[in-house]
Amino acid sequence: MLSAALRYSTLVTLLCSVGVWAAELVSEMPSQPAQRSGAASAVVDHDTLLLFGGLLATGEATNDLWEYKIEKDLWTRLHTGEGYAPDARIGHTIVYRKEQVVLFGGYNSSKGDMNDLWSFHRQAENWTELLPEGGKPSQRNGHNAFAPGINSTYMLVFGGNLKNDQWKYDFDENAWHRMKNDTLQNGVPTLSTAFPILVILGTHLLANFAL
Repeated sequence: MLSAALRYSTLVTLLCSVGVWAAELVSEMPSQPAQRSGAASAVVDHDTLLLFGGLLATGEATNDLWEYKIEKDLWTRLHTGEGYAPDARIGHTIVYRKEQVVLFGGYNSSKGDMNDLWSFHRQAENWTELLPEGGKPSQRNGHNAFAPGINSTYMLVFGGNLKNDQWKYDFDENAWHRMKNDTLQNGVPTLSTAFPILVILGTHLLANFAL
Protein backbone atom coordinates (compact mmCIF):
# COMPACT_ATOMS: atom_id res chain seq x y z
CA MET A 1 0.00 0.00 0.00
CA LEU A 2 1.25 3.47 -0.82
CA SER A 3 2.03 5.74 2.08
CA ALA A 4 0.23 9.03 2.41
CA ALA A 5 3.42 10.85 1.45
CA LEU A 6 3.33 9.22 -1.99
CA ARG A 7 -0.21 10.24 -2.90
CA TYR A 8 -0.25 13.27 -5.14
CA SER A 9 -2.86 15.68 -6.41
CA THR A 10 -0.89 16.84 -9.42
CA LEU A 11 -2.12 17.06 -13.01
CA VAL A 12 0.52 16.43 -15.69
CA THR A 13 -0.14 17.35 -19.32
CA LEU A 14 1.88 16.57 -22.46
CA LEU A 15 1.98 19.60 -24.77
CA CYS A 16 2.03 17.66 -28.05
CA SER A 17 2.93 20.65 -30.23
CA VAL A 18 6.26 21.15 -28.45
CA GLY A 19 6.76 17.72 -26.87
CA VAL A 20 7.03 19.07 -23.32
CA TRP A 21 5.40 17.81 -20.12
CA ALA A 22 3.77 20.46 -17.90
CA ALA A 23 2.86 19.79 -14.27
CA GLU A 24 0.31 21.70 -12.25
CA LEU A 25 -0.48 21.26 -8.56
CA VAL A 26 -4.18 20.52 -8.38
CA SER A 27 -4.21 21.80 -4.81
CA GLU A 28 -3.85 25.32 -6.20
CA MET A 29 -7.26 25.10 -7.86
CA PRO A 30 -10.28 26.38 -5.88
CA SER A 31 -12.16 23.09 -6.20
CA GLN A 32 -10.48 19.81 -7.01
CA PRO A 33 -10.28 16.12 -6.03
CA ALA A 34 -8.44 15.34 -2.82
CA GLN A 35 -5.02 13.65 -2.99
CA ARG A 36 -5.43 9.98 -3.84
CA SER A 37 -3.98 6.85 -5.43
CA GLY A 38 -5.62 3.88 -7.15
CA ALA A 39 -8.33 6.01 -8.81
CA ALA A 40 -9.78 5.31 -12.28
CA SER A 41 -10.07 7.78 -15.14
CA ALA A 42 -11.74 7.87 -18.55
CA VAL A 43 -11.58 10.25 -21.50
CA VAL A 44 -14.86 11.76 -22.72
CA ASP A 45 -13.47 13.86 -25.56
CA HIS A 46 -10.41 15.97 -26.39
CA ASP A 47 -11.29 18.40 -23.58
CA THR A 48 -12.86 16.28 -20.83
CA LEU A 49 -11.51 13.75 -18.32
CA LEU A 50 -13.48 11.80 -15.68
CA LEU A 51 -12.09 10.56 -12.35
CA PHE A 52 -13.67 8.13 -9.87
CA GLY A 53 -12.71 6.79 -6.46
CA GLY A 54 -9.27 5.90 -5.13
CA LEU A 55 -7.45 5.79 -1.78
CA LEU A 56 -7.23 9.11 0.04
CA ALA A 57 -4.29 10.35 2.09
CA THR A 58 -6.35 9.56 5.19
CA GLY A 59 -6.10 5.84 4.35
CA GLU A 60 -9.79 5.60 3.45
CA ALA A 61 -11.14 4.89 -0.02
CA THR A 62 -13.62 7.24 -1.69
CA ASN A 63 -16.41 6.96 -4.24
CA ASP A 64 -16.72 10.51 -5.51
CA LEU A 65 -16.89 11.30 -9.24
CA TRP A 66 -15.16 14.29 -10.86
CA GLU A 67 -14.94 15.90 -14.28
CA TYR A 68 -11.98 17.95 -15.52
CA LYS A 69 -12.18 20.44 -18.40
CA ILE A 70 -8.73 20.91 -19.91
CA GLU A 71 -9.27 24.19 -21.75
CA LYS A 72 -10.94 25.86 -18.78
CA ASP A 73 -8.56 24.19 -16.29
CA LEU A 74 -11.62 23.43 -14.18
CA TRP A 75 -12.62 20.51 -11.92
CA THR A 76 -16.33 19.86 -11.20
CA ARG A 77 -17.62 17.25 -8.78
CA LEU A 78 -20.40 15.32 -10.50
CA HIS A 79 -21.33 13.14 -7.50
CA THR A 80 -20.28 13.15 -3.85
CA GLY A 81 -20.67 9.38 -3.45
CA GLU A 82 -23.40 9.82 -0.84
CA GLY A 83 -26.77 8.11 -1.09
CA TYR A 84 -27.33 5.37 -3.68
CA ALA A 85 -23.90 4.89 -5.22
CA PRO A 86 -21.14 2.30 -5.68
CA ASP A 87 -18.99 1.44 -2.66
CA ALA A 88 -15.71 3.29 -2.20
CA ARG A 89 -12.88 1.39 -3.90
CA ILE A 90 -9.46 1.26 -5.52
CA GLY A 91 -8.12 -0.73 -8.48
CA HIS A 92 -11.38 -0.40 -10.46
CA THR A 93 -12.04 0.80 -14.01
CA ILE A 94 -14.41 3.26 -15.65
CA VAL A 95 -15.26 3.80 -19.32
CA TYR A 96 -17.43 6.45 -20.97
CA ARG A 97 -20.13 5.92 -23.60
CA LYS A 98 -23.37 7.67 -24.56
CA GLU A 99 -23.54 10.09 -21.61
CA GLN A 100 -22.81 7.25 -19.17
CA VAL A 101 -19.87 6.48 -16.92
CA VAL A 102 -19.62 2.70 -16.56
CA LEU A 103 -17.78 1.34 -13.50
CA PHE A 104 -16.57 -2.23 -13.01
CA GLY A 105 -14.87 -4.09 -10.16
CA GLY A 106 -12.18 -2.93 -7.77
CA TYR A 107 -11.22 -3.52 -4.16
CA ASN A 108 -13.04 -2.41 -1.00
CA SER A 109 -11.51 -2.95 2.45
CA SER A 110 -14.76 -4.40 3.82
CA LYS A 111 -15.93 -6.45 0.84
CA GLY A 112 -12.58 -7.36 -0.73
CA ASP A 113 -12.40 -7.71 -4.52
CA MET A 114 -15.65 -6.95 -6.32
CA ASN A 115 -17.23 -7.59 -9.72
CA ASP A 116 -20.21 -5.24 -9.55
CA LEU A 117 -21.20 -3.08 -12.52
CA TRP A 118 -22.60 0.45 -12.27
CA SER A 119 -23.66 3.21 -14.64
CA PHE A 120 -23.69 6.94 -13.87
CA HIS A 121 -26.06 9.03 -16.00
CA ARG A 122 -24.55 12.46 -16.50
CA GLN A 123 -27.84 14.20 -17.32
CA ALA A 124 -29.81 12.64 -14.45
CA GLU A 125 -26.75 12.81 -12.16
CA ASN A 126 -27.48 9.45 -10.53
CA TRP A 127 -26.02 5.94 -10.29
CA THR A 128 -27.75 2.73 -11.39
CA GLU A 129 -26.43 -0.75 -10.62
CA LEU A 130 -26.47 -2.96 -13.69
CA LEU A 131 -27.41 -6.57 -12.94
CA PRO A 132 -26.60 -8.74 -15.97
CA GLU A 133 -27.98 -12.27 -15.99
CA GLY A 134 -25.78 -15.27 -16.64
CA GLY A 135 -22.04 -15.61 -16.27
CA LYS A 136 -19.77 -12.71 -15.42
CA PRO A 137 -16.12 -12.01 -14.60
CA SER A 138 -14.89 -13.08 -11.17
CA GLN A 139 -14.16 -10.50 -8.47
CA ARG A 140 -11.01 -8.56 -9.29
CA ASN A 141 -9.00 -5.36 -9.07
CA GLY A 142 -6.14 -3.99 -11.14
CA HIS A 143 -7.79 -5.10 -14.40
CA ASN A 144 -8.17 -2.98 -17.51
CA ALA A 145 -11.31 -1.96 -19.40
CA PHE A 146 -11.88 -0.29 -22.73
CA ALA A 147 -14.91 0.91 -24.74
CA PRO A 148 -14.00 1.82 -28.35
CA GLY A 149 -15.71 5.18 -28.78
CA ILE A 150 -18.49 7.15 -27.11
CA ASN A 151 -21.12 5.28 -29.15
CA SER A 152 -19.68 1.86 -28.36
CA THR A 153 -22.12 -1.00 -27.82
CA TYR A 154 -19.66 -3.01 -25.73
CA MET A 155 -16.86 -2.84 -23.17
CA LEU A 156 -13.83 -5.13 -22.96
CA VAL A 157 -12.32 -6.23 -19.64
CA PHE A 158 -8.95 -7.94 -19.36
CA GLY A 159 -6.86 -9.38 -16.55
CA GLY A 160 -6.47 -8.22 -12.97
CA ASN A 161 -5.49 -10.31 -9.94
CA LEU A 162 -2.84 -12.15 -11.99
CA LYS A 163 -5.48 -13.34 -14.47
CA ASN A 164 -5.41 -13.12 -18.25
CA ASP A 165 -9.02 -13.87 -19.07
CA GLN A 166 -10.94 -11.54 -21.36
CA TRP A 167 -14.60 -10.54 -21.18
CA LYS A 168 -16.99 -8.50 -23.30
CA TYR A 169 -19.95 -6.66 -21.80
CA ASP A 170 -22.76 -5.91 -24.27
CA PHE A 171 -24.59 -2.71 -23.27
CA ASP A 172 -27.67 -3.45 -25.39
CA GLU A 173 -28.04 -7.02 -24.12
CA ASN A 174 -26.97 -6.17 -20.55
CA ALA A 175 -24.93 -9.38 -20.62
CA TRP A 176 -21.34 -10.55 -20.19
CA HIS A 177 -19.65 -12.82 -22.72
CA ARG A 178 -16.41 -14.66 -21.99
CA MET A 179 -13.99 -14.21 -24.90
CA LYS A 180 -10.87 -15.91 -23.49
CA ASN A 181 -10.39 -18.19 -20.48
CA ASP A 182 -7.70 -17.68 -17.88
CA THR A 183 -4.99 -19.90 -19.42
CA LEU A 184 -2.46 -22.33 -17.95
CA GLN A 185 1.03 -23.31 -19.01
CA ASN A 186 2.28 -26.60 -17.60
CA GLY A 187 -0.35 -26.39 -14.89
CA VAL A 188 0.77 -22.92 -13.81
CA PRO A 189 -1.13 -19.71 -14.63
CA THR A 190 0.54 -17.70 -17.37
CA LEU A 191 2.45 -14.67 -16.16
CA SER A 192 0.10 -11.74 -16.12
CA THR A 193 0.02 -8.63 -14.05
CA ALA A 194 -2.45 -6.88 -11.84
CA PHE A 195 -1.85 -3.81 -14.00
CA PRO A 196 -2.25 -4.73 -17.69
CA ILE A 197 -2.50 -2.07 -20.39
CA LEU A 198 -5.28 -2.63 -22.91
CA VAL A 199 -5.70 -0.74 -26.17
CA ILE A 200 -7.57 -1.18 -29.44
CA LEU A 201 -5.56 -0.72 -32.66
CA GLY A 202 -7.78 -1.10 -35.69
CA THR A 203 -9.38 -4.53 -35.32
CA HIS A 204 -6.74 -5.79 -32.88
CA LEU A 205 -6.86 -5.96 -29.09
CA LEU A 206 -3.39 -5.37 -27.62
CA ALA A 207 -2.44 -6.27 -24.06
CA ASN A 208 0.86 -5.20 -22.55
CA PHE A 209 2.14 -6.61 -19.25
CA ALA A 210 4.44 -4.98 -16.72
CA LEU A 211 5.47 -6.18 -13.28
